[in-house]
Amino acid sequence: MAGEYITFEWTTSRTIIEITWGIKNPNFQLMKTSLIYVFGSNTIKTINSGTGEPGESYKGRISFTGDLTQKKGAFKITNVQLSDSVLYGCEILEPGQLLYTFEWVELVVVGKYKLFINLQNTKDSHIIV
Repeated sequence: MAGEYITFEWTTSRTIIEITWGIKNPNFQLMKTSLIYVFGSNTIKTINSGTGEPGESYKGRISFTGDLTQKKGAFKITNVQLSDSVLYGCEILEPGQLLYTFEWVELVVVGKYKLFINLQNTKDSHIIV
């Protein structure tokens, strides 16, 4: 629902080395706009949310709520807005991997009372509303 919050949560079977969360490119398995990058012992960098940046509308509304050492990457959007209706992607790097695992979901916020989530390629993912 608009004005509420949503948490996107990804869990894995192994410790996560790094994870990037943001807006998915609609035509490719790539990020269009990276919003949060987390690595190491939960070192968090919020990116692309400054004035004039593509993620500016998320400033102060997004946060990392997971724990990489517990095999969990979780991201929260507060004060959900109609404009938050986009494809969100997550790039995960686990030990021994050379390539990132890319998963995505579609969030559709409709008016004040409806929230629709389309899960895509999310074998170990959970959405918490």
